[in-house]
Amino acid sequence: MHTSCCVLSGSESVQTPREVYDQLKSEGYRVKYYRLPLTDGEAPKERIFDVFYDHVKDVHPSDALIFNCQMGGGRTTTGMVIGCLIRMHTSGQLTGLTTDSNALSNMLL
Repeated sequence: MHTSCCVLSGSESVQTPREVYDQLKSEGYRVKYYRLPLTDGEAPKERIFDVFYDHVKDVHPSDALIFNCQMGGGRTTTGMVIGCLIRMHTSGQLTGLTTDSNALSNMLL
């Protein structure tokens, strides 16, 4: 026999991702919130890749990169992989990677 239990919280405890980051910032954490449109199962559009690169390239190596999407699957993984590749490239750990967004998008197909 299986027993299920569900505890419902009041609507005041439900937060959007932006609200969570704003709260963390108000508590003194150094966080930046960016929202980029990625289509599940597809490489990012060229301009989105450029924006992505511009946000990640200057992040200090000891700072965490956090990614999430509605379902936590394909787009989260895409963000994590691209973020790691950009970080590896900008730190010199990955050579031969171009910053040309067309070439980078084609690598993901």
